[in-house]
Parts: sequence; structure tokens; C-alpha cells
Amino acid sequence: MKISVLVENHDSEICGGEHGLSLFIEIGETKVLFDTGSSSLFIENAVKMGVDVNSAQYVVLSHGHYDHGNGLAYLINKELVCHVGSFVERFRKADHKPIGLPLTLQQAHSRFTLVLSESPVELGEGLYFMGEIPRRMSHEIQPAFSYLASGEDDPIMDDSALVYSTPLGNMIITGCSHSGICNIIEHAMAITGDMRTYMVIGGLHLKELNESVYKTMDYLKDQGVKHLYPVHCTDESVVEALKNALPETEVKSVKTGDTLEF
Repeated sequence: MKISVLVENHDSEICGGEHGLSLFIEIGETKVLFDTGSSSLFIENAVKMGVDVNSAQYVVLSHGHYDHGNGLAYLINKELVCHVGSFVERFRKADHKPIGLPLTLQQAHSRFTLVLSESPVELGEGLYFMGEIPRRMSHEIQPAFSYLASGEDDPIMDDSALVYSTPLGNMIITGCSHSGICNIIEHAMAITGDMRTYMVIGGLHLKELNESVYKTMDYLKDQGVKHLYPVHCTDESVVEALKNALPETEVKSVKTGDTLEF
């Protein structure tokens, strides 16, 4: 597996960053563009990195937030895989600004071949879009920070991830982990039947050190995760705490322009 970080919050010497996430994943002949960041920057960075985003067989959207899906406006004629709820209108409570996708469901249908699924979808041998993540871990239940057009709280039930089943264990790629990284790992194990988690890369949505985060750290330690690469929406204080709490795990920040190979 090769993962190219096309967009992440942090710049590198070669590529500019922005608030958002976009990863290009290569597993043999299978190529997946996972999220598209906040703008066309993912395309500009891909050119600099020698990555051909048009070669992707699938575009996978982790969830329907602008910082993961605004770049969809710069793509066309691709197979787009996401949760059926990704195209809802949603607004941030703090300032009432829209934080959903730039495309409506109807517009997306006209631009892409849509695969809308709440259930896991196999994209390549051993590689799955995870569908809707069951919310079982009570410590990962967070107050809603956004609301829907109806005025109801937004539980972001469309938040999903990828899991790749390997001889070393599950490799998990997340967008923001609004559903909770522990819940994601549990669902990955249910999908693959493998109880081992080898690697996690992506946003963990851990913003500050609190009781919930400490319980998450305990869970990750118990699971024996070998490699953890927090990006995008994971506070640096949490990353440092993860390094201290998980001495047997490689905890490493990555940034825009980085490439990981396993």
C-alpha cells in the first residue's frame, strides 16, 4: 500500500496545506482518491508529487463536510462512493455557516456514478468502504456541533472510513472520525474478521485532552496498534499525549506532500 498525502492542514517545502484532507491510495492496480480537501489544491499538489488523480478508479468521500468534499467540484465522470447521508444540508452551531458539500445530491448524480451505501462496499481485494459506523462506545459520544436544515442536531451518521485487510492486520484510513476512532476500529474488525489493527492514518477529531481522549488512548493501547498517523483534525497536544501513552506504537505526524509505503 502506498498513501500520498495530497492535502493536510500543514504545509511542506513542496506542497501547500489547507484545512482539509485528501489522500491518494494505491494498492496494486487499485487506486482510490480518498477525500478532496477544501479546494482544487489537491490537484495542484498531486501534479507536484507526480500523482495522477485521474487514474483513480474510485473517489471515496469519508463524510459530507466541505473540508473533505469541496474538491468534488473539480472532478467529473468518476465512481463516487459515500454514505447516502453525505449530501444533507448542515450548518455549524457556532456561527450558522453552512459546512456541507458544494454539490447537491442531484448535481452529484449528474457528475458522477454514485455508489451510496450504508453497508460496507468492497473496492478491491481486501479493501472496503466501511459504510455507516455503529456508535457503541459511550465515551465517544460528543455533543453535536452542527445542525441540519430541519433544525435538528446533526449526528454526522455519514462519517465513514476505509479498511484494508492485510496479513499484518487491518490498515484503517479515516477522514475525521466523527463516529469515533474506537468505533471505527471495532467496525473494521467486524468487516474483516481480523482483530488486529496494524495501522491507522487520518483525522481523529480529538481536539483537547479530556476523559474521553484518555479512554481512547487506553483503547488504542489495548488494541496494540502498531502505527498511528494522526492528521488534519487532531490537536498537537493530543498527538504528544498519544506518543507518551502508546510507547509500543509508532505515533507520527504527517503533512501535505508526505508519502507512506507499507
